[in-house]
Amino acid sequence: MIHVVLPAHLRTLAGLSSELELDVEGPVTTRSILDALEARYPMLLGTVRDHVSGQRRPFVRFFACGEDLSHDPPDTPLPDVVASGKEPFLIVGAIAGGCWSCFRVIVDHDRTGVVARASACQRCLQARLSKCGFPKFGSDHLEGRG
Repeated sequence: MIHVVLPAHLRTLAGLSSELELDVEGPVTTRSILDALEARYPMLLGTVRDHVSGQRRPFVRFFACGEDLSHDPPDTPLPDVVASGKEPFLIVGAIAGGCWSCFRVIVDHDRTGVVARASACQRCLQARLSKCGFPKFGSDHLEGRG
């Protein structure tokens, strides 16, 4: 049994509340895990990899044993601890840029659907602005009120 951890939005789509266990036929590779995942949860088809090319979607990353496996060939055998189920295989939605300690994504709803915009805390935003030569602003300016 392979333990797979999905991001929250894919767990919701698949109707899962936590990580899942998959039986994988043959060698345990990223491709074999994704094949088993899509066979068991067909609603996930096309969410992690492209329907036609089978390539990993942008901003989706694969991790196991603390290593980023996203750019490894999909048929590379995974570590034995993943194959044995002792360590999980993680599918992670990546966010580009920003400081991980303060980064947050704000989701807005509008007439056309859901729009996600990124925001950083005042300290990190000010640090970015000062590197570009902008003067120090107060919180009203950083929040768009000044």
